[in-house]
Amino acid sequence: EIDLGSEELNFLNYVSFSYDSRYVAIAGCYPWGCGGGLFLVYDLLNHVEIIKTYPDKAVWHTSFTPKGIVASYDSNPKTYIVNIRDLENKLDSCKDLPTIDGENFMAFSPDGKYMALSEQGYIPYDENKFWGHMPSTKVIIRAVNDNFTSKAVYNDLSDEGIQGIHTKETTASVSFSSDNHKLMMVGKDGTIVIRNIHLDED
Repeated sequence: EIDLGSEELNFLNYVSFSYDSRYVAIAGCYPWGCGGGLFLVYDLLNHVEIIKTYPDKAVWHTSFTPKGIVASYDSNPKTYIVNIRDLENKLDSCKDLPTIDGENFMAFSPDGKYMALSEQGYIPYDENKFWGHMPSTKVIIRAVNDNFTSKAVYNDLSDEGIQGIHTKETTASVSFSSDNHKLMMVGKDGTIVIRNIHLDED
């Protein structure tokens, strides 16, 4: 059993396992007024928490690279990145973790060299306002092994600038090809764009 905190989670948003199945990462959200979100990484071999932090807003997604880097993001949006192989002590708060402000994590490339992010913050439910993940067609590619430097920015799913169009679609998911030569972007409206990318040629 893994202790998720003194309060029962309102939502268990995502669970992912490391490539060697030793670690599990959990993203969730507590009821309003009871601690915000949860980002937990647990060592299944030694039965200890590696990370247990409570961002002020819900945590939505987690994923590992083959070399043990794990990423997650909250509603601000803010992306948290941790190399679990380098951790010696459990961290006490999210301010101690490397972060990318204003961007939400979407996916790692299969080899873990790159990561894709967008700009989809989340507004809590309000019956009188627009709520949910904010629409963004932007996809930002960052190099994991180069201090998360931005390598490319794509906006292929956007309909901005087209005469007579007044809506803005959003990127639902992103995935890299196994050789990092192609990027597939899927829009919330069902549009699929596959782009040739040249990240390793810079």
